[in-house]
Amino acid sequence: MNTNELQQFAADARTALMNAIEPRVREALDPNSASHADNTAACKYLEQRAPSRDDTPAFDAYVEELTERYAYRWFNRIIAFRYMDVHGYTVTPVVSSADMTNATALPEILAAARRGEYDERVFGPAIRTNEAIKQHVEAIFNGETTTTDPQSAAYGLLMSAAATIGTRTCRSCSTNPTRLRTRSTECSCRRTSSPMGPHCARQSRS
Repeated sequence: MNTNELQQFAADARTALMNAIEPRVREALDPNSASHADNTAACKYLEQRAPSRDDTPAFDAYVEELTERYAYRWFNRIIAFRYMDVHGYTVTPVVSSADMTNATALPEILAAARRGEYDERVFGPAIRTNEAIKQHVEAIFNGETTTTDPQSAAYGLLMSAAATIGTRTCRSCSTNPTRLRTRSTECSCRRTSSPMGPHCARQSRS
């Protein structure tokens, strides 16, 4: 493996994420923005430590700090989701298409939502936050919520829901419905309060 290429990819990807995230951070810190109106609680949380806008250097430094923090966080999540998609640890692929080799197709979680299909273990009524996200996504697709880029807005919400829950079951249990438990954070291989991961799949094969 050429580790130099891998390191360059990671650096370039984080830079691209930071360039995409910075305008959203600034919008979130603007009390008059649409983003602030849609996500008031989250935006107020970010505002708690924000310097005054009159202190431009301090405010810009705070924006840079938030941008770097969330770009790094989402880079790690995206890479982790890709790994889990490929190895079957996600029930519905989050950052990959149904055909893992097709780099141009929609991520399956987005394609499924456009068909009106949602994994109830993630978006079911038992998980109120994600049920609300599902309703928001439906409102976007139905044109009830105005946004400049409906598809990106919907996908961002779907990814947030998936990141909150993580994977629900190991690979073996996800292909054997009789082994699934009803709680979204449990797997029949091993009772746990945290999302399942590769350790569970290894256990199921042993």
